[in-house]
Amino acid sequence: MQQYALTFPCEDRLKTLLTLRGDTRREHEVGTAFLPAGCRMPEEGLSQHPRHEVSIILDGHIETTSGGDTITLKAGDIVSIPTGAEQCTRVIKDTQLIYIFFDEHSENT
Repeated sequence: MQQYALTFPCEDRLKTLLTLRGDTRREHEVGTAFLPAGCRMPEEGLSQHPRHEVSIILDGHIETTSGGDTITLKAGDIVSIPTGAEQCTRVIKDTQLIYIFFDEHSENT
């Protein structure tokens, strides 16, 4: 068993707290983010992640667009974005969140 302190980045927006690797090619990542009001991720266009993303909003207010749908997320909300889905986020109010990336690749990929 290991314990990790929940800390938030000051200068970088994302901070990886824990990377889990098994004896397969799967890798999962847990981290935190601080997103200042007024920023957009990515700054232009859309981004895609090679892993399934789950984010838990701890504080703040963001709008996330993925798959043509836009949702508003506030403290206590959880969002799940499938592997490879195009997305962007606009930060309405300073936001702290926890993100988890799940690698969905099978051992044979």
